[in-house]
Amino acid sequence: MITLISVGSEHQLFQVRIALNTFKINESNVIYFIENTGIEKKFIQTLIESKKYSNVIVYDTWIFKDLFFKKDKYRAFIKKCYSIKNEYLTDFNLLYSEFDTDANLLIQSIFSPKKSILLDEGTAIFNVLEKRDKTIISTFKLLIKSLIYQLKINLPSSIVFFTKYNIKCSKYDSIVKYQEQSELNEVMLSDEKIMYFLGSSVVELNIIELPNYISALRKIKKINKSIRILYFAHRKENNEKLKIIESIGYEVISNQAPFEELFRNLEVWPSNISSFHFTTVLDNISMIFTNCPKLIVYKFPENNFVKERNVYNQIFLHLENNRKLNIINTNNDND
Repeated sequence: MITLISVGSEHQLFQVRIALNTFKINESNVIYFIENTGIEKKFIQTLIESKKYSNVIVYDTWIFKDLFFKKDKYRAFIKKCYSIKNEYLTDFNLLYSEFDTDANLLIQSIFSPKKSILLDEGTAIFNVLEKRDKTIISTFKLLIKSLIYQLKINLPSSIVFFTKYNIKCSKYDSIVKYQEQSELNEVMLSDEKIMYFLGSSVVELNIIELPNYISALRKIKKINKSIRILYFAHRKENNEKLKIIESIGYEVISNQAPFEELFRNLEVWPSNISSFHFTTVLDNISMIFTNCPKLIVYKFPENNFVKERNVYNQIFLHLENNRKLNIINTNNDND
């Protein structure tokens, strides 16, 4: 049995490691499929050079227009998938972080894995739960993709949700619950004149409009006007947005490594680490590390959501139940 692991960034390996241990997967029976976005070369090289895995496949990502003008990208990926399938001549399981990217749909359809195990991938699992209920829309999209790729594209008939959340899934799916292993870390000195804020790509995903996102950041800056705020950008945030964030008084930090790893290596803590309730990184930190600085989650106004309001309400309910997190509700007043 070969386990296919499909990831697109280094931070996804955090949960992959937990899954490998939970499901007792031998690394020598693992084939990695890694999306080459061009910004995480070091992490990809590290995986290749480790030589622990059966194979590491790095593929060039493609976007919608490439389906018509750069067909060689997806055709090369399909060819590689069939080559791997024919080389190993065995059954496959799939461990993946993103439910319905075209690459993962192709892997799902070509290899027909015996078991499809979906990782949390931050907060995306709540979105997947909603998608699993929209079968009519899914069927239409799959038909279109089948015509484009010239092979039958399928979603898995059942999914194993590998999650730390209290979720309910359909009768066709199942849940394997995990909990991060807690580690006893040293209490560090704190710099009370600095705070960290973790960014989000909700604007880029058209979930929140840019003016509303910036308005909320202005309010947080006003609350903490005597403190330097270091804004740790999400890897998918665009430069134009980050320039605006800098212009309102934040110091933008570009960081490709998982923030949990960055926190582990801090020699001085900030006065607090904050985020909106779009991310569960603070939840992760509170569970992994015995000692932490103050962790603050700002709840974004509900009526500012363009879409997926119910998804983020579920995320907030999960965060609200974590007693190690300090919850602050923002409001809709104008600046």
